[in-house]
Amino acid sequence: MNRNRSKSRWTVKVAAWLCFALASSLVPATSSLAQASASQQEFLFAYKLMQRGDTAEAGAAFDTFLEKFPNDEQRGDALYFRALIYQQSGALQASAELLAGATGTSAPKRVPAFAVQLLRGQVLTDLGEYDQALESLEQIDLDRLPDNAMASVLLLRSLAYRGAGNFEASANSADAAAKLASPVKARALLELARAKALGGDTTSALVTLAEALAMDNAAVNPEAARYAGDLSFSEGQLDEASAYYTRVIERYQTSGEFPAAVTGRMWADLQAGRNVAVVNAYKQFAESMPKANQAEAKYLVASAYQSIDQHALATQFLADYASGGDDQPLSALVLYKLAVSQFELARYTDMAQTVARLEKWFPESPQQIDASFLLASADAKQGRAVEGIGRLNTFIEAGPDNPYYAQALLRRAALFEQGDELDAAASDLKQYMDQKGNVESPTVTLRYVDLNHRLGNYEIAIETCDAILGAAKAMPPAVTQEALYRKGEAQTRATQYREALATFDELQRDHPINPYRQAVELRRGLLLNQLGRTDESMAVLLESANDARMPTPQRVAALRIIAAHLRDTNRTDDSALTLRRIEQLGGLETLKDAELLWLGNYEVERNEPAEAIRTLAVIDGEKRKLVGVEESEMLFTRGRAYFMLDDLENAHRSFFGVVALGRGFDLEARLFLARTEAKQGNHDAALIELSDLTKADDGRIVAESLYETGKVYRQRADLLRRRGDEAGMRESLLSARASIKRMVVLYLTVEALQPLPQQGLVELAEIADELGEDDVLVKELNELTRAFDGSPYAEYGRALLDQKSRKRADDALVRLNRMDAESLDPTLGGWVAAKKAELEAMR
Repeated sequence: MNRNRSKSRWTVKVAAWLCFALASSLVPATSSLAQASASQQEFLFAYKLMQRGDTAEAGAAFDTFLEKFPNDEQRGDALYFRALIYQQSGALQASAELLAGATGTSAPKRVPAFAVQLLRGQVLTDLGEYDQALESLEQIDLDRLPDNAMASVLLLRSLAYRGAGNFEASANSADAAAKLASPVKARALLELARAKALGGDTTSALVTLAEALAMDNAAVNPEAARYAGDLSFSEGQLDEASAYYTRVIERYQTSGEFPAAVTGRMWADLQAGRNVAVVNAYKQFAESMPKANQAEAKYLVASAYQSIDQHALATQFLADYASGGDDQPLSALVLYKLAVSQFELARYTDMAQTVARLEKWFPESPQQIDASFLLASADAKQGRAVEGIGRLNTFIEAGPDNPYYAQALLRRAALFEQGDELDAAASDLKQYMDQKGNVESPTVTLRYVDLNHRLGNYEIAIETCDAILGAAKAMPPAVTQEALYRKGEAQTRATQYREALATFDELQRDHPINPYRQAVELRRGLLLNQLGRTDESMAVLLESANDARMPTPQRVAALRIIAAHLRDTNRTDDSALTLRRIEQLGGLETLKDAELLWLGNYEVERNEPAEAIRTLAVIDGEKRKLVGVEESEMLFTRGRAYFMLDDLENAHRSFFGVVALGRGFDLEARLFLARTEAKQGNHDAALIELSDLTKADDGRIVAESLYETGKVYRQRADLLRRRGDEAGMRESLLSARASIKRMVVLYLTVEALQPLPQQGLVELAEIADELGEDDVLVKELNELTRAFDGSPYAEYGRALLDQKSRKRADDALVRLNRMDAESLDPTLGGWVAAKKAELEAMR
């Protein structure tokens, strides 16, 4: 883009204003016009034509006057006006020649000397003869001029000084013009900004342009806004540049600055990654722009399409641009980009032809090494990695004096990296860094860090990051931030946890706004946890988990650690809620196998069997299939859930699967198989299963098996009662008593098995009641209340005693109502509810 065009057309209007300001002194009064001489009438005829705007006729009339009256006293004035007309029509050389003759005896008599010097300075400036222009302009005595004329002279001097390369004098002169209240004040501010920018003070130039734009001068604002966009773009201020260009686009569509403003904004948006905006601008404005601007716009829209991987569309625009010939400004770059898109589309033959064209027409182009890399990459894509590396070897083997040596090292490193030859890639990058230095090539140095990180060379990665950080003042902030982040990552992998935490703390403290902030907070939480600073860790991890800006995988990682900590500290409800949050973020599939197993067990224990089945289904399919003890645990937990739902067929199938696998949970599964058989009415099968389990080495299994055996016999007794088999019923009750009695006697005081012995004593009391043995009933309940005094079971036993021994049903009901229902286990809770209903019915 041409971003520093110098304009001076404004002085045409100044000269014309000066011309007409002289009219009163040049035109005689009407009363004396008839007595005017022939020469005077000829002069006035030409002058009046010029006043009317008949420029061509005025020029011819002045030519006639000068030819007919070569010695007239008004010759100098005629030379001035004829020169002015030449200047207005663009015939600058002719104007300069006439002004050169308007001296001495031929100097104007009525046109002021400063006007002649001003016009001569204008013409010579437009001709690029700045030193001669300044000779004329510096002769003008500013003190004798009105403000408007003084401002015009100062502004023209500024242009001439700038053309001569004296930017300081140019700025001073434009500044003086801008301080005067004149019609050229806005233009003076614009030219002052140009002088400042050319002198290296872009920041001040932008401030001055803002001042010029604030004047809202329609003749100056389009150029000032476009120039402000150019300067902002050059400073990397892309949003500001886009805003300035947009100002021209929206307000001054008929301005000559409009096409350049459109392409300028497209450049800014492209650099800022706003590719869709670039495409939209092309669609909206391209057809209305001049051909040269259209070509530039095609390049820009093609680049935008490349950035969003729309290479087919990019190819169309690039090929269209290239068809315009190789003498266009961006041709070399266009050919290279065309080759890039052809590469991405796997059109390797077309790509090779495009590269050949680039090599032929632009052999010295900086894109040559990139084109060679494309060819090398194409070789690699087609299984010819050796050929690709061979192409780059040519540049590397030529040695460091080859202008493409360093770039070839980079390209070959990339090719090695594509082939997963990380050691070779790291070696090439090291050679590049040794030649260029870390400060000159920080992005390459960071790539070197990444390669060593992937190779497990964490100490090298740390040392390299330290080299970058040692030159932090010479580095862009983004590089320093990435170096700290990568150093912390490498220290973490090297198990240097304290050092890693210190590095991450430094990054967050010294660079509070950095692109890694959320990720670093997560890592800090993990490191604090690793260092045993649990409370701090959980606080940091919880903050990360609650941060909606954090990527979902990282939020999940934070929640996962929190859930594990809550499990380890027996806060199971909170742990389950945390796992549910993970499910909300990414679905149940996001949970790991162990987490799903734990959650399924938790849901069974919480009497949520349907939820447990849904949870466990994730790890019981083709996509995720457990093996070993984990599979047994899953089947066992799922079987319990089905059992709770009375889905006995699926429960039996799950428990049988556990037993068949023989990899864990076998005894527990056989116990539940027995319970399932009993629920299905298969009492004999249940008793056979339980008989084996009562001989197990596991005390808990033995105790539960004895208890379950008693319950099965009680179920059989109930069935026989309904059939009227009193003898069979009594025999079954006695068998039930024997089994449960054995469990109670053996395990009455075993804390780990509670409340099973207490439940056994209640069962024994109920069996005695069914057998009509009131004394035995009282004996069993007394043992319960004595052995477990203060427990809910003891209180339940006292209620039963109130009812049975003392015949006081109301007292029993009062006692039961005082019991805390929420603190009761499911078995006791069921008994209390049933007994309360029974007593209520008796009242």
